[in-house]
Amino acid sequence: RRYRHLVSVRLGDFWTASITEAQVVFVFLLDRHMLRLESKLKRECRPGTRVVSYAFELPGRKVSQQTDLLFRYDF
Repeated sequence: RRYRHLVSVRLGDFWTASITEAQVVFVFLLDRHMLRLESKLKRECRPGTRVVSYAFELPGRKVSQQTDLLFRYDF
């Protein structure tokens, strides 16, 4: 509860929404979308942005941390 004011959750079309201001991006996409996702992340993420993916890895990207089905990447 004490961190709620620091978090913003947005509902919308991920492919057209801007994520340039995000510090952390959480994604739950199917494996077939991960390559397209990586292109968007490379274009829009600032250095230091953390990306957490549930269940599927980003192809060709080094995992910073892995716990069960969560994969964390630092951009």
